[in-house]
Amino acid sequence: MVAHKIETSETYYLGFLTELHRQVMPKVYLEIGVHGGRSLNLCNPDTLAVAIDPHLWTASRPNTEWHAVTSDEYFRYSENVKFDMAFIDGLHTFDQVYRDLINVSNHMTDGGIIAIHDILPEEPSHATKNITNSIWAGDVWKLLYPLTDWSGEVRFSFVKPTGMVVLPAHKDIARFLTNRYEDDIERYSEATWEDYLKIKESLING
Repeated sequence: MVAHKIETSETYYLGFLTELHRQVMPKVYLEIGVHGGRSLNLCNPDTLAVAIDPHLWTASRPNTEWHAVTSDEYFRYSENVKFDMAFIDGLHTFDQVYRDLINVSNHMTDGGIIAIHDILPEEPSHATKNITNSIWAGDVWKLLYPLTDWSGEVRFSFVKPTGMVVLPAHKDIARFLTNRYEDDIERYSEATWEDYLKIKESLING
């Protein structure tokens, strides 16, 4: 079994993502949740970016496919596409990010890398189910439950402000997640901030 890697960091998440791009040098990059385009613009100029957001605020980057749809809609009509790197930062709800990870995992190249934002919030006000006016990570943190059960490599990083998880694409992870999706949604949807603190502590302490 590959141990999960835990790292503390004072790096802002955009700097962390920039370094991932430098390491991976993806030919094709997927971003779910484009918003104002700051993270999308971190791509290498030669990278073909696929941008998914039903409310696109920007469409200015060259060498980009723009899809003003939900991620669920996109994957319904995109069967054969493959990505070398993916960044999941769309709707910050447990069920949606869970589905995003399943769908993305089915469309990665061998050796691809998946990054997920907002999985390690620092304040309870950041981790509410409904959107707030502060930093909002939603309840993405509940994805810690299946990810800590996954036997493959997972890198958890406490980057500012709400953490990041990175995992290598693996042919079995989509199957692993699909098989437990419904049970996990039912079991963990009502988990609380106190539950988060417990699983975070167990993650840190091994």
